[in-house]
Amino acid sequence: MASILILLLLLLTGLTFSILIYLKARKNDNALSQSHAILSGSMILGFGIMLIAYFIYKGNGWSEDNRVAFYQTGTISVALGFLIFGVHLILSGKKQKNLLTMISGAGWVIGILTIAFFSYGLASKLNQGWSPEKKAKIKAKCNSSELDCECYLQRTMTYFKSVEDYNKTLSNESKYKERVDAYFTMITDSCSCGQVNSNVEEVELPF
Repeated sequence: MASILILLLLLLTGLTFSILIYLKARKNDNALSQSHAILSGSMILGFGIMLIAYFIYKGNGWSEDNRVAFYQTGTISVALGFLIFGVHLILSGKKQKNLLTMISGAGWVIGILTIAFFSYGLASKLNQGWSPEKKAKIKAKCNSSELDCECYLQRTMTYFKSVEDYNKTLSNESKYKERVDAYFTMITDSCSCGQVNSNVEEVELPF
């Protein structure tokens, strides 16, 4: 909860400073001030999109999937803001026939696109692996009156190579019937209440 409040505070702070810089830059008519106005205006757009996305995703339930979607949206919106500024530099340099400004703008655009590409990929991987939320969903499917649910969870994570493997297999039981039957047989044999499950191995989970 604290991290979410800090994130929201940073977004509001960034948006406030962007607006103040934009308003101050608009009062002057020189080229530098115009560039500042374009940059701050772009940041207003980026931070504004992030704030809207925050309330949309949080309103729909702040799940792991929604957090990942928010980080992806934030990456795109901030990158869009800087991208607009880079394009402005290119067009400004072209208008003034200033090669250095055009090269700076092109470098800015390439740099932002590269950072955005890797940041988006990193955000996409945040929800991979057996996260606490996914483990909770697995345990929720366990009938505690019949099975040792901790054993059920550990055996499930050991049996399936990944979360994707688990979803793919159990969402199409007819196609993977033998494997699904073997899984449930293993769960029943190993994790039935009253049994001593000394053969349940400790596993390192891919977080």
